[in-house]
Amino acid sequence: MRRKKTDIAVIGMSCRFPGAEGYEQFWSNLENGVNSIREITPDRWNLDTYYSPDSDEPGKSVSKWCGLLDGIFDFDNQFFNISPREAANMDPQQRLVMEETWRCIEDSGIPLRTLQQTTTAVYVGVMTTDYRQNMLSPELAPDSYACLGSYESILANRISHLFDLQGASMPVNAACASSLVAIHEAKRALMLGECDYAIVACVNANTHPWKYVSFSKSRMLSPDGQCRTFDIDANGYVPGDGVGVLLLQRGEGAVEDGNAIYGMIKGSAVNHVGRSLSITAPRMEAQRDVIISAYRDAGIHPESVTYVEAHGTGTSLGDPIELEALTRAFREYTQRRQYCRIGSVKTNIGHLEGAAGIAGIIKILMMMKHKKIPASLNVKTLNPIIPFEETPFVVSTGCEAWKRGEEEQPLRAGVSSFGFGGVNAHVLLEEYPQLSSEEEPEEERIPEEPEPFILSAKHPESLQRMMRDWEALLCSDAIHPFRLHDVCLTLLHGRESFPYRYGRLVKNKEELIEAVRSAQAHPPAKVNKRAFGLHIGELPWHGYTDIEPLVTGCSLFKQKVELAMKALKGIRVHRSVWSGFYEEAWNGPHRSLYLFICGYAYAASLLELGFKPELVSAEKSGTWVALAITGMLSLNDILAAVSGKSRLREEPLARPAVPFYDSMNRETYMPFRFHEGYVLELLDSLGGRTLDYLREYVLKARLLYESQHTFKKYLNDWMDLIQDASHLSMRTWLHDQRLLSAGAEEFRTEKTLLLVSIVHSLQKLNRKWDLQEQRHIPDLRFYELIDLLVDEVMPKEVIAAWVTGGIPDLVQAAAKLQHNQSKINENRPYSLLRKHNEHLREIADVREWIEAAEGAEAAIPHSGNRTDVIAGKTAAARRSEEIRLGLEGDIMTCFKENLLCLWSGGVEVRWEAFYRSVPFRKVHLPAYRFQRETFRLSGSKESGAASDFPAAAPVMQDVSDEQLKQLLIKLAAGEMEVREIKMRMGDA
Repeated sequence: MRRKKTDIAVIGMSCRFPGAEGYEQFWSNLENGVNSIREITPDRWNLDTYYSPDSDEPGKSVSKWCGLLDGIFDFDNQFFNISPREAANMDPQQRLVMEETWRCIEDSGIPLRTLQQTTTAVYVGVMTTDYRQNMLSPELAPDSYACLGSYESILANRISHLFDLQGASMPVNAACASSLVAIHEAKRALMLGECDYAIVACVNANTHPWKYVSFSKSRMLSPDGQCRTFDIDANGYVPGDGVGVLLLQRGEGAVEDGNAIYGMIKGSAVNHVGRSLSITAPRMEAQRDVIISAYRDAGIHPESVTYVEAHGTGTSLGDPIELEALTRAFREYTQRRQYCRIGSVKTNIGHLEGAAGIAGIIKILMMMKHKKIPASLNVKTLNPIIPFEETPFVVSTGCEAWKRGEEEQPLRAGVSSFGFGGVNAHVLLEEYPQLSSEEEPEEERIPEEPEPFILSAKHPESLQRMMRDWEALLCSDAIHPFRLHDVCLTLLHGRESFPYRYGRLVKNKEELIEAVRSAQAHPPAKVNKRAFGLHIGELPWHGYTDIEPLVTGCSLFKQKVELAMKALKGIRVHRSVWSGFYEEAWNGPHRSLYLFICGYAYAASLLELGFKPELVSAEKSGTWVALAITGMLSLNDILAAVSGKSRLREEPLARPAVPFYDSMNRETYMPFRFHEGYVLELLDSLGGRTLDYLREYVLKARLLYESQHTFKKYLNDWMDLIQDASHLSMRTWLHDQRLLSAGAEEFRTEKTLLLVSIVHSLQKLNRKWDLQEQRHIPDLRFYELIDLLVDEVMPKEVIAAWVTGGIPDLVQAAAKLQHNQSKINENRPYSLLRKHNEHLREIADVREWIEAAEGAEAAIPHSGNRTDVIAGKTAAARRSEEIRLGLEGDIMTCFKENLLCLWSGGVEVRWEAFYRSVPFRKVHLPAYRFQRETFRLSGSKESGAASDFPAAAPVMQDVSDEQLKQLLIKLAAGEMEVREIKMRMGDA
């Protein structure tokens, strides 16, 4: 057989199946032979109305059983920023897929940004659209969200949209074969290089009786509510709810990236029966052919496959046809008998239709993990039509060990799915060898050392439930194979950070258990992003030994050190100067140079890891570091001065890239200094030939004002402002032809305001939709003025006062720009502003100032709730929690504590950059716990159950005055955002 170029790795997995909230609970149910079929509950439909044991009774179903998911209408809408109104109009299948896709991504340990920055495709297998049938009731007025909530295409497209995934996004509806066809398509796309990752999600939800009634008339459903695959009493199938999600990657890439692998997809095939007795009738030859094609695709021999997950719907004719097809396919390669176990998960959870195949896949992957084959239920007497003794197959009727063959080949299994419309699919899976901690090579072992353990959630109860999950894991045997290093780094690399955060540095699993219990006893509050300041004081290190752990353990810090050393060599200092840096102790004349190099690398690393200080201040030896990281002096100039190679040049300092507090002059220097001359120069751009371009902008604005809502809103804001400020009516100017034909000096006020307001509105529109900006006016000052308006640095009122004849206070206007400068978009050129701010003029004698700063104790400024990041000695003025650089313990531990403190304060720390090149094994950890509420189309309240055809969809939730008051209090305290309040009230 030919060999495949690559296998496809399953690197992430999540599911919700009847009786199981995740794959571990699912496996426990399989291992213990749990039957999760039960009677349909009143929240689905009224059995008195739709059930009858007489299959011929019109409008009745012969089945009243289902593999039910509890809380199928429940959904964590706030997690996905979806309003209650939209959630109620959304098919539960969409909600299930969204939640489990998120949990699958988390399970994989792959950062969401990695999926976003590569090509990630989404394939969603689906069959039923029950919720749409509820929505089609003539008593229900369609909502604007109805179509978005019920079309199959949105099942995949919503995942791509929500998670910003830009690969193919496709629903797959091949009836009961949908799951395996979706996996087949994802596999093909990966092998062809069309995507780097593929999410395959498959879902089924039974929320309407229509299918039950129709399939009862077709004799498809079991009248006694049990799926009896391969049994003599097999009499039909039982529908089931469920959702399963897999994250796939090319095998070699998964291994290279160190991703945790559940198993490998070796091969797959899909076909159709063609013309048969009826569109729903199976054909043995087609089933045989698709199985043979899958083996050819995989390049493996059927004798190496020791388990088959059958389609196994449990019908007296379908089961024998499937076994005959499997037998004939195997007989193409082997004559061996009864060496391969066979079973069907449908006997446990029902037939999940569009999600049936993925349930079988997840079952097999869990079998491979636990090396066991669970029983196929409801088998009392084998169907005599099937001569099992003449086949390669033995029905698994008890839980048994899954053993490898004599040649110790990896465990292999096949899974079949056959759609009732004629689509056949078969997938072959292979075990991936898992490396235990005992088998791990010595050179790859990493000694346990303190690591940040972080968990976060969007809701406090979600975080508490996650803590309980972690405590259960940590107190169970399942935690034993995990190293603390792997656990913490999997969380740091692969989990997103949310507002409710808990983090702690832990040294061992005992400390981790204590941390989790402590977090439950004292739940963390919602993080209100704090503004951190950076104060760099006297640097504490005494030699290379002190910093070596960070050099060897953090490649980023090492890069910064090497950058400084390269620059030091570039200024041609003596070899002994730079080589002395690596001495165990710094006792010579160049200690201040080495301290600077370490302090610079430390602070620069923090900044690259996501720390954006509100303010930088310094004292003593930290002064040089502050000058370097703020960009006030170049690295080369500082190295030359501190090493004694040359003196500082006689020129002013550059303006700081971040605000810098000068403790000597007790003044804060901002990145930009706005003064009245700059403001006046911008306002002067409104004269001259600028107005010559009014005509083309007005013609464009006339078209957009009538057809583009966003543009109209922006322009109306200007009109309202001018009306309030000067009582001029701009609304008539847009269509006043006199403004386009008048002379240069006529209607100058109207022309200027109209041009500025139109160009400003167009630029805002372009930026909102990421459209290319059209710039026709040659005076660049004009567009810098527009940029300041768009960034909301320049108040519109200043322009209005200038143009309408009022004389604005230019000093006050400059002060407003100075105050607003943090809003400046750094991606805009602002060439005139930068030209005005090349140097820091406030410090006249740089050498004298530096000498004074090196010798003085600094007064540390404070503003608001700012927390100081300290590099050096404790400052007496510091009033809140501290982040110290290298004061207590070793430098690596202190650095991690700093990062953890920043993260706990709302900073988005780039953990992956800190741990770059640090090897670890990704492990599968407890998933996010959603905080769900019930959302469904409103129904009858008389019976206490949902009506069959609901009357209306909720638009707004009832919020009492007291509840609204509490929400507003939380808003004022910064504990909630306006968006969250709108969502609580149901406003879309």
